[in-house]
Amino acid sequence: MYDLSILQNQSVLTMSSREIAEITGKLHKNVTPIILSLQKDQLLTAEIQLSTFEHRGNTYTVYHLNKRDSILLVARLSPEFTAALVDRWQELENKQQKQDPAAMLNDPAAMRLMLLSYVDKVIELQPKADALDLISSSADSRCIRDTAKELKIKPSQLTKYLLDNRWIYRQSRDDEKLGKVMAYQHRIDQGLIEHCSVVVEQKGQTKLATSVKITGKGFAKLSIVFAGESK
Repeated sequence: MYDLSILQNQSVLTMSSREIAEITGKLHKNVTPIILSLQKDQLLTAEIQLSTFEHRGNTYTVYHLNKRDSILLVARLSPEFTAALVDRWQELENKQQKQDPAAMLNDPAAMRLMLLSYVDKVIELQPKADALDLISSSADSRCIRDTAKELKIKPSQLTKYLLDNRWIYRQSRDDEKLGKVMAYQHRIDQGLIEHCSVVVEQKGQTKLATSVKITGKGFAKLSIVFAGESK
């Protein structure tokens, strides 16, 4: 039997936060905060891949980590399970090596299975791709509040996502409870968010201030992330 998930991702092998929770005997909800903490401290070497799963009518986020980052997570979470995690990685890597795409070409049943899988993915992703192309073509940028309004979610919900996923950060301020919001440079480089100058009135004086705005490309990505949130 061919594992299509491995065949289609030969160069990217990850382990999900759900599987790590199972290996360590922890609840998934207790694993994710540590992942976010490591991400916030910029200790992870790769950008986290996200997926979702449903349980009892609720949708939850799953994080997918590379080998190095998953070992770092378990060392922080439950060091005594590091050996078990390494053993599991060895199983995954051996399984990946045993998958021979060339041999699959001579297996009609496997070929049909792969073709059906690709057709299903195209059907599933095409509406999102069309929406992405349409929205990304827009040159308009939006502030966080306007972006949240168009996504039909609360500004606080969007702000939390942007902070947790390292789109934005707050500059530390000693004299204020919350510092000014700034964009991470790598998100600017990706074309998802940008800095712009805005005119503000402060204590009777007109000043220029730096603000962040979501680009058309960024809005397209967020519209997929929050699809169905307002329903």
